[in-house]
Amino acid sequence: MRVRIHFLTLLFAAVAVHAQQYPFTRYGTEQGLPQDHVTAVATDHRGFLWAATAERGIVRFDGKEFLHFGGHDASIHGGVFALATDGERWIFAGSNGGVRVLRLDPYGNDRPDTVLNRLLGRIASPVRYMRMRRDGKLYIECLDMAWQFSVRDSSLTRCSVADRPFAFLQSRLPGMQLRGWARDCNGRSWLATDSGLVFLTDASRHVFGAEDGLSVRNITSVCIDQESGVWCGSSDGLFHLVPQRFFSLQFGSETAVSCILETPERGMYFGTRGSGVYNVFDGPQRRITVSDGLPSDDIMALHELPTGELLVGTSNGVVVWGKKGVQPMPATLLLPDQRINQILLARDRSYWFATMNGLVHWDGDRSTVFTMHDGLPSNRIACLTEDAFGFILVGTHDGLARVRPTGGGNVTSVHELGGMHISSLFIDGKERLWVGTIGSGVIVSIDGKLVQLGAAQGLAGGNIAFIGQDNYGALYFGNNRGVTVLPQENLQYLLPVDSVYSGWHGATPAQLPFLRATSMYSLTHEMGLIGEGMQDGAVLRDRAGRMWFGSSRGATSYNPAKPVGVGRWVPPPCRPSGNSEDDALPLHIILTELCVNDTCTGVRGVLTLGEADHVLRARVLLPSFRNPGQVHFLYQLQGMEYTWHRSDDGSILYTGLEPGNYTLVVQATIGEGIWSKRQQLLRIEVLPPLQRRRVLWIALLLCAVAAGMFLQRTLSRWRNTVQ
Repeated sequence: MRVRIHFLTLLFAAVAVHAQQYPFTRYGTEQGLPQDHVTAVATDHRGFLWAATAERGIVRFDGKEFLHFGGHDASIHGGVFALATDGERWIFAGSNGGVRVLRLDPYGNDRPDTVLNRLLGRIASPVRYMRMRRDGKLYIECLDMAWQFSVRDSSLTRCSVADRPFAFLQSRLPGMQLRGWARDCNGRSWLATDSGLVFLTDASRHVFGAEDGLSVRNITSVCIDQESGVWCGSSDGLFHLVPQRFFSLQFGSETAVSCILETPERGMYFGTRGSGVYNVFDGPQRRITVSDGLPSDDIMALHELPTGELLVGTSNGVVVWGKKGVQPMPATLLLPDQRINQILLARDRSYWFATMNGLVHWDGDRSTVFTMHDGLPSNRIACLTEDAFGFILVGTHDGLARVRPTGGGNVTSVHELGGMHISSLFIDGKERLWVGTIGSGVIVSIDGKLVQLGAAQGLAGGNIAFIGQDNYGALYFGNNRGVTVLPQENLQYLLPVDSVYSGWHGATPAQLPFLRATSMYSLTHEMGLIGEGMQDGAVLRDRAGRMWFGSSRGATSYNPAKPVGVGRWVPPPCRPSGNSEDDALPLHIILTELCVNDTCTGVRGVLTLGEADHVLRARVLLPSFRNPGQVHFLYQLQGMEYTWHRSDDGSILYTGLEPGNYTLVVQATIGEGIWSKRQQLLRIEVLPPLQRRRVLWIALLLCAVAAGMFLQRTLSRWRNTVQ
């Protein structure tokens, strides 16, 4: 038997299905780039991305906005072709007019460095390549010579032209021009070439192109950001890829994947609406349709038998498919309707079939049909599951019922869910029942109580297609707007808890409203899903721990991020260049703007406010590219309040602060349950009015005492003179 862990790796070579899509995100002039032709990319120690353009200088990107340096700013020449950073203070831009330097400010207020620009003014030849070496020396390669600049002693000397550190990889890329190289957290190489972005390991090579979602071949540069994302500059803008997160399969144009199955010996099976069953295993694919004997190409359910054969439920009946081809089911299986929605194997090895005209129990010898006459809320059966006590839970178009398999099959309706269109059922590892509905969101049964989760709790859509769970306990709710994820540790915030319970879990009562509102996050088309319209029951957790989702346009695999602790995430030790000795880049929040009343100030650390200072405005920023649309901030002014406030754009506002000492504390989430650590960004001292200051009264008292003593001495002298 082949090792199953290699399955997804080998999917890179599969081309028989229609196209394999990767979540490449493009940034061009429409998103804020001054020019589409990007010549170089790099990241700095704060997490910002820098991109150089062929004619319009350089830009800094934080995930949402581009900040332009060049063009109107004479300190940066228009045509920049190389970027390098020392990882601490400066970024160097190599252009047709030499090298220019920006000093990187801890608070994001980057400015040209006049001193270094004067020192590097000797370089007048066009610069085409730069690299910061481990000894702190910047290697600068021009068209006709090379230079070496020492950051430590600010010395500039000529040197011989050296081989580029990725030159040894050229032999593995015959016919390609190698332009840039970056190494990710796992030591794998990403190469910029004139033939596309190349992913290179010791044993394999993959060239990303238009068929993979990368619409351009002319790649000029590549780098890795602090969140493991791959950035490549090209002649048509910036492209961003988060590898090992999303991987999509498309089986023809607009072909919906309705069910997914993984088997140990034959790989993955994808049931589709109108195109039959696709079997994908180690590259080759096979398609099973009505021409092979299926009763219909509308596949509704797939189930593996102990013999290795498959039960295939279609819109026109159930058949068995195996080495002998398609075989009909035994005559003892009597179906009230040929439209099969789900197949369930119970613990007693009997089968249950959900049809559009009743529930069928088949033990191999006889069939028992349950309908509304037996107590079901509706004959339209949508989903099935089995609880810990052996009861079969039946979701219908008009409510939920429990069926006892023994004793004649007693049917009991759950009155609390009467009238609801039940679309999916799931029992998690703690035996909690999760019910997906059409129009009413998700309902979970906890300690005998039903808790409803909807848009107010972060659910993207109220029509639930499926419910699944990954290896880390996170729950996935497929809907018509993507997939909403609820991390296991965030479930506590959605339940009716008291302050004691929340305190045990590290959350103060003041935080709970914010935590409830941000407990879920959504996976969307912009993040990598091939389609947002999820299909009923089309969810699977494979043996490698990846989640598979079936949508109206194909199937998408999602590799969930492994949580580290509760509410904390440690960024992977990625390096911004090919230098594997660089330190890991931490996530941190930056206080970019601070204004008192209508005047902005450059003061940081400690801010003193006077009697006339009534309005305090601040703006914070967290450079993040993994999910830029899901970055939110939580802030609090300690010493004044216990309430936490939410900011979606990083804006902070306080008015009418009372005299006292305060500390501004900020925390941020970047989606997928990932939170930064709390940071104390600013200490604030608000002085009392002059008449209320203790120093003033002490000074007045001392003055009064001094005046009294002076008056007393004057009177004594006068008396002595008179006598």
